[in-house]
Amino acid sequence: APTTSYDVTGLDAATAYFYKVRAVNGSCTSSTSNEVTNRVVWNGTAWSNVTGPTADLEAIVAGPFVTGAAPQNDFTAKKLTLATGGSVQITAGHHLKVENELINTRTADEFVVESDGNFWQTNPAAVNVGAITVKRAITIKDNQQYNYLSSPTGSNLKTNIYGTGNSAPFALYHNESNNSFGNSSGAYVKGRGLAVKEPATGTGIINAIFKGVPMNEAFSFTLANSNVGTGTTLGYNLLGNPYPSNIDLNLLYNLGTNEDKISTTFYFWDNAVNGVTAQGGTGYNGAAYAVFNAAAGSTGTGLGAGSLNGGTVTGTKVPNGIVQTGQGFMVKSISTTDKSLDFDNSIRLAAAGIGFYGKGMSGAVADDRFYLKLAAPSNVTTQTVVVYFPAGNDAFAKDDSQMFGTPSDVVYTFAENQKVIINGKGTFAPTDQVAVGARMFTSGTYTFSLGTQEGVFAGAQAIYLKDYEAGTLTNLSQGDYSFTANAGESAGRFEIIYRPEIVLLTDNKVKEGVVVYRDGNDFVIKSPKIISAIQVYELSGKLIAEVKPTSKHGILDATTMLTGMYVLKITTADGAVTNKKIIK
Repeated sequence: APTTSYDVTGLDAATAYFYKVRAVNGSCTSSTSNEVTNRVVWNGTAWSNVTGPTADLEAIVAGPFVTGAAPQNDFTAKKLTLATGGSVQITAGHHLKVENELINTRTADEFVVESDGNFWQTNPAAVNVGAITVKRAITIKDNQQYNYLSSPTGSNLKTNIYGTGNSAPFALYHNESNNSFGNSSGAYVKGRGLAVKEPATGTGIINAIFKGVPMNEAFSFTLANSNVGTGTTLGYNLLGNPYPSNIDLNLLYNLGTNEDKISTTFYFWDNAVNGVTAQGGTGYNGAAYAVFNAAAGSTGTGLGAGSLNGGTVTGTKVPNGIVQTGQGFMVKSISTTDKSLDFDNSIRLAAAGIGFYGKGMSGAVADDRFYLKLAAPSNVTTQTVVVYFPAGNDAFAKDDSQMFGTPSDVVYTFAENQKVIINGKGTFAPTDQVAVGARMFTSGTYTFSLGTQEGVFAGAQAIYLKDYEAGTLTNLSQGDYSFTANAGESAGRFEIIYRPEIVLLTDNKVKEGVVVYRDGNDFVIKSPKIISAIQVYELSGKLIAEVKPTSKHGILDATTMLTGMYVLKITTADGAVTNKKIIK
């Protein structure tokens, strides 16, 4: 059989070649000269073919190429070579996708991925040659804040991070074993994030700059885990996007067996809402972490960080599950037997993500979801979110995110007995009830209000707030609700319902029965009947305290009680007994 293919070597990458087919006797069987079609060349003004690169063609860039208007469109190529005279600039909102390797015969400064641009590769076995420059725009706040960064090029995260000769004052690593931060040289560890301090001088928007060979491979990151269990402060790891393109946290969580190794909740440090100039670890008591739960809702649910701006929430920085190039984040290890978190090119994409270095944008979702905000007299606003979706679980499960640390001002809801800031629930029913709790830093006037409302809550479905202490029912869909509270914790005083009630709470005694809620260091017990005795039992059955209020209102001082769950046995004057569980 005749030979149908030949390997030709020694060709110049920037030159277009043509061929004719001739028989052995020298006669020409091809009347025209045909261009070699496995590559296409950019000369600075046009491609050597009509359509430009495709997934079957190698792209040769031999002139300046800046993504934007045609013919310099985003493209997909089988391979990309930056040849003599060529340069590439991938601008914000644009991407180049390459199936195989990048060959850069020029310097790193000739191939630049601007902030919010994406260089996307799909074959993890492709070996890149030559360095590139990747930028991440950072808005300087006060020259004292930290940003969570991760290198996509193997570069140092401290030395020259803000340009040649302009290193970060500090780079900090996160020590999982005691949940604290320590000084780092900025050395590159694949997939690791560091907290990198802003430059000592300068204002406005600057770039963190990463120079090196673009990361492109599958690998496993070894997580640290010193202690596992609900409510523990250990197990948290500071990781980051390892690639010069965006990644999808839903895809990362569901990659291989990753869902058995990490929690569903990812934390993003938002320094724009925080006056703290040091990374506190366990000692941090604020609410400057934005949160994304990959299992809460059909495509996950994000929650913005708390705000220091009075009655507003930094809702423009609600994580949507897409992590930008250079972005670091915190996640908790949940397995002590398998600590290898897998990354590969299947989680990479060019979709837009949320930036925590300046302004951001909210992601679009389609579940039944609402955000509940609480503004404190200290000018701190925090929020919690409740999301209903068919695959949700009303029990405490993967679609719930617990509070991170112990914020001094925070609003939360309950999934079973757990305090959560993202509450995933099953399909919405108007008969549902959601208990609301809050932790207050100072005594004074607080205000509940609604944030973003989606699905049924964006329509006619109202959201009502019960205040058991004041005996009020407020339609939050029509306006805010203000109340006074003591410093400390309030748990059980408030509840969200979705149907109006005809009778005020104080008059609806038979229906409401005995109510218990937390108010600062006290538990308040209210009953429609005279309370003769309140007994406090540990779960083991041991009686540890007893009070006899002889009124319809009892106060239980919880100052000396250890953290944990207890059972209250409440006996009224007619001999009726009610048992209530409480959490200290």
